[in-house]
Amino acid sequence: MREDAAEDRRRFLAGVYRESGAQLYRYALMILAHRGDAEDVLQQVFAAALGKAPRREIADPAAYFRRAVRNAAYSLLQQPPRRVGFASGCQAFGHHELLGQLRSFGLVSKPVLTVHD
Repeated sequence: MREDAAEDRRRFLAGVYRESGAQLYRYALMILAHRGDAEDVLQQVFAAALGKAPRREIADPAAYFRRAVRNAAYSLLQQPPRRVGFASGCQAFGHHELLGQLRSFGLVSKPVLTVHD
């Protein structure tokens, strides 16, 4: 019986993700202005939903998951930054114009990866 409930929950979440995953990702991206963080938030929300049985039936899954994404995104914004440096701050907070100007003055460059054999 317990396995049936877990399988039903997996099917339900897969359906929600198929129907709303892209929209929820765009919503997280709008809040966070960082693709990786938006992906992390979406994964966190669905993993949490998969890991626990709901206390009650979710009447409006779209609204429920939109709120869950919003809460997870705001929670992430309240944490100390994981990236360091002024340019990273510009990217994290969506200051694309400022970052562009810094690049045009030669103050910020694209990262260079060097591989040594």
